[in-house]
Parts: sequence; C-alpha cells; structure tokens
Amino acid sequence: MPGIRRLMSSTMNHSEQQPALDHLSEGVFCAADYERLAERFMATPSHAYIAGGSGHDVTVAANRAAYAQWSICPRVLSDVDQGHTQLSLPGASALVHPLLLAPVAYQTLAHPQGELASAQAAEATHSGMLVSTLASYGLEDIARHAGPVRWFQLYLQPTREATLALLLGGCGGGGDSGATQPTRSEER
Repeated sequence: MPGIRRLMSSTMNHSEQQPALDHLSEGVFCAADYERLAERFMATPSHAYIAGGSGHDVTVAANRAAYAQWSICPRVLSDVDQGHTQLSLPGASALVHPLLLAPVAYQTLAHPQGELASAQAAEATHSGMLVSTLASYGLEDIARHAGPVRWFQLYLQPTREATLALLLGGCGGGGDSGATQPTRSEER
C-alpha cells in the first residue's frame, strides 16, 4: 500500500481544503448532498480516491442502479403502538435501530480525526461501528471513542500469523466481533 500511504501523507494538510466542520451544513438533507459538499473540504487527490471507483466505475454505476430500484413506502393510518426500530444480531448487543457505520479505509483522507470521529458519531447516534482492516488509527484508540457495538472487518493477510495477530488485535478492543483465539486443537 505504499501509494495510498504516500497519498495520505501528501494530502492530509493540503492547503486548498477547508477546515473540517463541527456542525451540519445548511442544505444537507441526504448522502448525495454530503457527496457534493465533500469537494470543498477535501484535498483533490483524496476526494478523487474516495469518490472514484475502479476501472470505468462499472461497480459504482451498478450499485447506484440497484439502490434506485428500492423505495420507502409509508403505511398511512397503520397501528404503530407496538412499533420499534430495535435490531438484534447474533452475538451482538441489541441496537436501538438498524444503523451500522460501514468499514471505510483511510478515513483521515476525509477528516483529520478519521475513524475516531466516526466512532464518536456511532456512539452519539447509538449506531454500530464496523472498523476497516485499513483503518488510519489503532483499534484500541477507535474502541475508546465508540459505543458497545463494534465489529472488525478482517481481510486475510499474506500469512496465517499476520491474520491471527490482526484478528486478536481487532478483538482486543472488547467489541462484538464474536471472534476468539483458536486453541491448539483448532490450529491445523
């Protein structure tokens, strides 16, 4: 990943980007509004890396087309006395709503506090936090800022030992990853 690390170090204090906001901007109502606003607050190379897809953006176009097929259909005059948004997932703390922050790598490209700010947002909104294998901060640091529902996205590493070390580090933050250290009988 030398190219990404070089991109991160060369753009984190880029002079053309505006300082990070500490409030919601007026006129921001959906994710697409944030996407348009991001160009003003991110260095050009960082924005290009995050906003772009690989190849000719074929997967980006396919994902947008797939999501465009879904809509929210309100049920008018329905009895909602017993309604709730709670979600229970196997091996995890109950969530008050089904919102989880997806694992996004190198978040400091978008904000100086990166995953730490995302973890604080997850805690403030009672959302789950999924941490990327390629996080900008250590898992223990992120865990200190997040709520109780924390998961770790694990990409297999070149060696079994490196994968196990990464996995054990991911579980060391006390999240709901559900992973445990293998015993000798499980190792093969």
